[in-house]
Amino acid sequence: MASKLTTGLVGLAVEAHPHKKLKILYETILKVVSTMPASAGYRKFTEENIKQRLSAVNTTPDLNQLEEKLRPGQLEEAIELAKSELSLAKNLVRWKPWEPLISEPPEGQWEWP
Repeated sequence: MASKLTTGLVGLAVEAHPHKKLKILYETILKVVSTMPASAGYRKFTEENIKQRLSAVNTTPDLNQLEEKLRPGQLEEAIELAKSELSLAKNLVRWKPWEPLISEPPEGQWEWP
């Protein structure tokens, strides 16, 4: 059960079961990124980051300590960030940015003055 009455942030309600919610989100993110090529930079960084966060969720029962480990912000904010990360990961699987370009870019497109 929630240990606080409000997050103090407009539109962000207190999460009654943050450990459970975060664990589900982090495990889902890991499943999604595992479908990406192992060489994909996004997969490498995200797996490392999410595994650290999941470890903190699994090993830290105290909500205040968990908030400190997952910095910055409150657990409810970490949940919102995880939802956004999951959405991005799903989009990247669909977009496949690791695949080669369909055609060569115009000359000078990637140059900066």
